Amino acid sequence: MQRLKRLTPPTLVFILLAVLSACANGVGVAHPAASASAGGASSLPPQMATPSVPLLPGGESTTLDAAGTAVSFAILVPNSPPATAETLGKVWLNRQDDMVALEYSSRNVDIVESPAAYKNANSYFQSIIDDGGAKESLTTVRGYPAIAIQGNTDAYSSNPSWFEVDFGGVDVSIYSDEYSVDTLTTIAASLKERPTG
Repeated sequence: MQRLKRLTPPTLVFILLAVLSACANGVGVAHPAASASAGGASSLPPQMATPSVPLLPGGESTTLDAAGTAVSFAILVPNSPPATAETLGKVWLNRQDDMVALEYSSRNVDIVESPAAYKNANSYFQSIIDDGGAKESLTTVRGYPAIAIQGNTDAYSSNPSWFEVDFGGVDVSIYSDEYSVDTLTTIAASLKERPTG
């Protein structure tokens, strides 16, 4: 349980989605520490957002502008296919947890952002690697610390590709069941503060 306390809100959302997906399918779920680093290990692949499973539990559907005024941080938006302004689907806002989630390309790329809940990104990302569970590596994007997790490399070959980066105190997690971690890295490199007005 102590491991769960160290997880960032986007990581907890991802684990929650994996657990909900497994429970809905009548499947057991692995130990939380393994689920955290493997992106949620179950005998079935974790489920991305669907009409019945929102990307941000406890969140409300909103606009990018409305979300931008509601959260305490600058929302970062990508501009690299398949995640561009033209492919943005839904925007989710969880006011209580100060989180925003963006669905791109018909839910093939999901991005969850929040203020970082850890003090040291490198230490936090290293703790995920130390827990094991999937093919993970430390990296950087534009000088910011990040972790890259290859898709389909957990014990069940079912985890999504996952790229998490700390952009100066804003934790950004990018997930995809369809695209490789290399594509997610390119998407992360294109992140910029959303234009206002």
